[in-house]
Amino acid sequence: MKTLLTLTLLLYTITTYSQQKSNVNFDFSGAEQFYNLCKKEVVTESDIENMLAQECYKNMFGYLVNNWGKDYNQTLYDNIFKSCFIPNKHTLKPENSSHKWILNYVTKLKNNPDKIKSYIETIKPHLNGKEVLERAFRYLPETTKNDTVNVYFVIGVNQGCGSKHGVFIDNYRTTNEYKVKKYTLPWIAHESHHFYRAQFNQTDTPFMNNHPELFQAFYWLETEGFAEMAGNIHEDLIGYINSEKNKNQIYRDFSKNINNLNKVLNSYFNSKSSGKDIINVLSPPNSRNIYHETGHLMAYYIQEAFGKDILVKQIGKPLEFVLLYNKAATKLNRPDKVPTFNNFVSENLINIKM
Repeated sequence: MKTLLTLTLLLYTITTYSQQKSNVNFDFSGAEQFYNLCKKEVVTESDIENMLAQECYKNMFGYLVNNWGKDYNQTLYDNIFKSCFIPNKHTLKPENSSHKWILNYVTKLKNNPDKIKSYIETIKPHLNGKEVLERAFRYLPETTKNDTVNVYFVIGVNQGCGSKHGVFIDNYRTTNEYKVKKYTLPWIAHESHHFYRAQFNQTDTPFMNNHPELFQAFYWLETEGFAEMAGNIHEDLIGYINSEKNKNQIYRDFSKNINNLNKVLNSYFNSKSSGKDIINVLSPPNSRNIYHETGHLMAYYIQEAFGKDILVKQIGKPLEFVLLYNKAATKLNRPDKVPTFNNFVSENLINIKM
C-alpha cells in the first residue's frame, strides 16, 4: 500500500510539475498608457514612441511580423498611432485594407477611452492565473517546460492572439464578473495554450517545404483545435451539439467544412488546384475564418474515439492530427455521420507522412 501511495504521489508530481512552476503575469501597461494618452490635451511624438518601446509592444511586434508578415512592424504602428493622435503632423495612407482597418480600430478606441478604463476595472479583480494554467495544461504533454506566460493587454490587434512571444489581449467589451469567468478566462487559457504549445513546434520540414499551404492549413486545425479544447469552452459546445434543437445545424456546418476541405484536397492531389485554394477554404478572403470551430470538433471527436491521452500525443503534429481525426470519424460511424476524408485524399496524406 505504501509503495502504491508513493507511486501515485510521484505520478501526480510529474503531471503537475510544469503547471505548479509556471506562472501567469498579467500586464496592463500597454492599455493603461494608451488610455493616458487619450486623456492628455497634447500628445507628442515622444509620448507615442515611449509607449511603443515598452516590452508589451516590442513582443507584440515580434508576434505580428512572424505571423502576419514583415509589413506589420513597429514602423507601421508608429505611423498609425501618430496619425491617430497627431493628425496635423502625420497622415498615414494605408497600403492595404488591413492597415486601414487597424488605423480605424485605433481611432475608435481613442475616441472611446472609457471603454478601456471600464474593462480594466472590471477584469482586474477576477483574473485567476491558476485557473488559466489549469485549463491550458489540461491539453499539454507532461513534458511541457515550466515558464511564465506574459498576458499583455495592448491596443492594435483587436481580439487576441498567442505564441512564443506571449499572449496579447485587445478586446475591451467585458462588462461584468460573469463574462470574465465565462469567456475571458477561457479565452486567455486558449491563447496561453498557444504560448506553451510553441515548445512542440518540431516542424516536419519536408512536409512544410513540399506542401507549405497544406502544412499551414493543418497547422491551423491542430493548434486551434487544441487551444479550443484547453480553453474548456468545449464543454458548452458538447452540450450544444448534443441538444436536439442545435445538433443538426452543428453537424451540417461541420460536415460542410470537412466536405469542402475534402473536395479541394482531392483537386489538389489531382493537380487541379493550388495550395492557396486549401487556405481559402479555412480562411476565406474577406470572410470569417472557420479553422477554429473545424479544428475544435476534429479534436473533440478524436478525444471521444480514442481518449484525451491519445489526442494530446498529436500536439505539434498537424498531419498526424488530421489523419487521426479521419480514423476517429470512421470508428465513431454514427447515424448522423461524422464526415471523413475520402480514400484518395487519405492515401495521399499517408504518402506525405511516409
